[in-house]
Amino acid sequence: MACVLPVMALAACDGDDSGDGGAPRDADTPEAVVGLDFVEIDIEGDFFTDIAWLPGRSDEILVASHPGEILHYRIEGERATLLGTMTVPEVAIMNDCGLLAVAPDPDWETNGFVYAGHCIMEDFATRVTRLTFDGTDYDVEGSASVILELHETRGRFPFNHNVSNILFEDDGTMVLGIGDKGAVEAVGQDPTSLAATILRIVPNREPGGSGYEPADGNPYTDPAVGAPEVWAYGFRYPWRIVRDPRGWYYVGDVGEGGREEVNVVLESATNYGWPVCQGVCDPPMDGLIDPITAWPHNDYHPYVEEDPETLPGPNRAVWIAPGPPPGSDHDLGDLLDDTVLFGDVCTGWVRGATIDDEGALVEDRLLGHLPYVTAWTWSPEGTGYVTTFGSCNSLEEIEPARLLRVVPRTE
Repeated sequence: MACVLPVMALAACDGDDSGDGGAPRDADTPEAVVGLDFVEIDIEGDFFTDIAWLPGRSDEILVASHPGEILHYRIEGERATLLGTMTVPEVAIMNDCGLLAVAPDPDWETNGFVYAGHCIMEDFATRVTRLTFDGTDYDVEGSASVILELHETRGRFPFNHNVSNILFEDDGTMVLGIGDKGAVEAVGQDPTSLAATILRIVPNREPGGSGYEPADGNPYTDPAVGAPEVWAYGFRYPWRIVRDPRGWYYVGDVGEGGREEVNVVLESATNYGWPVCQGVCDPPMDGLIDPITAWPHNDYHPYVEEDPETLPGPNRAVWIAPGPPPGSDHDLGDLLDDTVLFGDVCTGWVRGATIDDEGALVEDRLLGHLPYVTAWTWSPEGTGYVTTFGSCNSLEEIEPARLLRVVPRTE
């Protein structure tokens, strides 16, 4: 890659504590929010991989645990009380397998559906399972229905790069990120495969039903050209996806010892380059979409220089997360307006990106520091919560899982 888009960091203010135009700040004026800090919440549990707010429950969350459990908590001040545990059937646990994603249906209050993304032992296939959970009865294994199952036979390491994300559009369309399953062949350049893609499907919502239909508006109608479920392709491991109010998708794509990427999917049937390119293609290649930003697996990058708390080590792994819901009553001021959060699991930086209506990066700034991030969620009121666990440097030094609340950092 020849270059990375320039970083436009927020400039630090110098001089005395003053407001606009250098006038003295009134004692009653709230301090300016300049970044994010994190307050740890006391919680029982471990190996957290995903987190989701339970619709209609102002203080209850679901947390996915890698060994195959969905944990149900009530947040009470600085503590998360475990209410119960659900077991997802047939979860295979190895590397990127295990339980990786959890999401309640948008109509959970009426249908009780909760979706889990995981692997199974047979070929380490990727599966999305639907469970029925009424909020109190945790014996849900008998309600399991298979919504999607992918047996990608070209995978060299099929226990890697599986389902990474489950989110919903406003109309209930399910959006999935699926990795390339460690494929030897260039499955990333094959839109007829469901691997290495962003998918849009409509899950069967009939009681006891299974399967899905491709979503309306998907680009491919001829399966010889592209699978009807595919929206975009050319990803190695799209670790988390964010949808903004414009309907665009932001995708963090984990690299293979080269570069981590933040991509924006502005339209369908687009190709994001894996494995032809990592980072910005150099030289440019027709038909391949470059990321809005990317960083290498070394210390020679402004992201390292800007964050004095950057953790040492050669490994990198991108994550991406939404900002607070538009219109929510949070305490972060305008810091995250029109902003998508992203960072690196291994180094710990937390950054915010804003793009214009043409899809160009207009701001990219350091917001805070938190290593080993696995997922974010926001309460309906706009309070952010983050899960972490792991270590990037040694499998023998795994950090305990944590739940943290997002709080403002002021001047």
